[in-house]
Amino acid sequence: MSFESEFALLIDPEKFDFQGKLAQYIKNFPPDLILVGASAHVSRAFFEAFVSKLKATFSTPIWLFPGSTDQFSLLADGILLLQVLQSFDVDYTLKPVYEICDALYDSKMTRLMTAYLLINDKNESSTYKHTQIPFVSYSEQKQIEKLLKTSAIMNFEAIYLESGSGAEKTIDASLIELAKKISPSARLFVGGGIRSLQSYERIQNSGADTIVIGNAFEENPDFLPELHTFIKDSRH
Repeated sequence: MSFESEFALLIDPEKFDFQGKLAQYIKNFPPDLILVGASAHVSRAFFEAFVSKLKATFSTPIWLFPGSTDQFSLLADGILLLQVLQSFDVDYTLKPVYEICDALYDSKMTRLMTAYLLINDKNESSTYKHTQIPFVSYSEQKQIEKLLKTSAIMNFEAIYLESGSGAEKTIDASLIELAKKISPSARLFVGGGIRSLQSYERIQNSGADTIVIGNAFEENPDFLPELHTFIKDSRH
């Protein structure tokens, strides 16, 4: 079965060059959504200025994919309120939302309570190296299924399956299909390790609602117009 997925481009504020080739490509070949977030620590002032410049430069909706509560700005169009499913540490669940609740409560920013699940067989991703967020191995299928069922019981609006920034392996198609089966109404984000049209198509056909790519464009900006053409053709 073929699905039409939304394409989100993930930008790391510490690595992005507004004068670089990728920035020009984003203007000419815009994604459906821009996610912004850093694995490493950045100051609130730096992040606020960066989001402001993104809004002034690109017409694409800007959503926050925060690695910490300093990565917050009311200038954004939306935010993924990440709840790390495999962690029982409040630093990865309740605390980040609590710390920004006063500003967020009265804002008109779209917000999605998002069950975040980092799946990797080894701690190879920069996500793990910078944040030490615990990951679940692909071999732990029963635990993954229980975590996905937990997200369904808790009525999360979105699920984010991630193999990690810079990971070598993408999320398995079987896990994407399982997540959609358990939570069919939740918006399913899938990211990590996507560096080819074949990987994108496989994840799209597995049922992902939003496919997130970041590192691949940092390594090879020319992949963006190539992917844009592929997506455009697949939507006709």
